[in-house]
Amino acid sequence: MILPVSPVVIAKKRLVFLQHAQATQPELLRELQTLWDLNRERPSHVLAYAIYKWAARYNLHTPWTLAFARRRLRRWDRETGSGCPPTLAWDRGDMSPTYFMPEVDPLILTFSWDPDIEPPDKFVRRVVAAATGTAKEYVKHVQGDLAPLSDWRPRRQTRQREAHALRWLAEYQVGRRSYASIHRDNLNLHVSGIREAIKSAALQIDLPLRPRIKPADPK
Repeated sequence: MILPVSPVVIAKKRLVFLQHAQATQPELLRELQTLWDLNRERPSHVLAYAIYKWAARYNLHTPWTLAFARRRLRRWDRETGSGCPPTLAWDRGDMSPTYFMPEVDPLILTFSWDPDIEPPDKFVRRVVAAATGTAKEYVKHVQGDLAPLSDWRPRRQTRQREAHALRWLAEYQVGRRSYASIHRDNLNLHVSGIREAIKSAALQIDLPLRPRIKPADPK
């Protein structure tokens, strides 16, 4: 059975990316807080447009990044109401994935039961045992994908690229660094490997890459 990618895994990777983006551009959340302070009493469409302009300025104008931003604004609204200072850091509270179990193997759901030859308790145990095996396989799949990035052992270049890809993606997308500039900080890797790792990470979290900035023609 092919297991789907858990929405928890995707949300965790998106959160890690935004945390790297905040480290790359420390003013990221400060600007969002400022526009929230200026526009929260204005019509909702004015605030929505301000959020979109903020996201576009940092190449983050995608549905899921806007959703993260809106959840952050709601948290600030609650924090302000309770007298707490606004939190200027992305954390798990900004995640809102839809939790689901994978589709169970159709064979499990279509067990035929003949009450004349199989007692009902035996039939139930047979179905539960099969479903439990599927659930355990899924749990291992998710736990493997949710292993902290710091726990990954970059024994090979491929693993090293995977461990740092989300940070590189943040530097490229939000920090507007070039592939060559990122490569200068990672000379043990080939620039093409860094480029492919960034593209792969962007695909995993559904983030369209910004257009490459062409160098100016010499005069």
